[in-house]
Amino acid sequence: KSRDVADNSLIQDINNNGSAYIQKLVMAFRLIFIVILFSPVFILHCAGYIFQSSSIHLLKWRYIRYALQKAGPAFVKLGQWASTRRDLFSADICETLSGLQRDCYTHSWNNTRKIMEENFGPNWEEIFTDINTTPIGSGCVAQVYKWHVAADTVSTKIDEEDRTDTD
Repeated sequence: KSRDVADNSLIQDINNNGSAYIQKLVMAFRLIFIVILFSPVFILHCAGYIFQSSSIHLLKWRYIRYALQKAGPAFVKLGQWASTRRDLFSADICETLSGLQRDCYTHSWNNTRKIMEENFGPNWEEIFTDINTTPIGSGCVAQVYKWHVAADTVSTKIDEEDRTDTD
């Protein structure tokens, strides 16, 4: 009978604090994901130390760049910071990580189209001309495209009372 009471109190606790349990579960899965994602770094580091190979060393840092991008924007920012610290890291490490400042992984054009429709409406393609679907740069939270604004969508009206004399 005491087991039933314990089970009921556990169920009530989950019902009352369900979101807290879900948040802890999500954090646990995130931690497991990050450990698995970065575990090859340990293996590559050991292999580079044992075999004294510069190519394994370079491969390790390329994998770290890949893992930082997969781990998320906060990790990319950490890699971007590290790439600027030539006083702490070697030049080849900084060079490898410097790609995080301009050449992160990009999302699909369909995703960009969806974001543009949400922000500018379904006729957003009429606002811009020379739409190039290839990003010219990408960072940890954004992509950059080169487009032009259609001339007929931009209008400026300056009323006499809105102008101020600077004389």
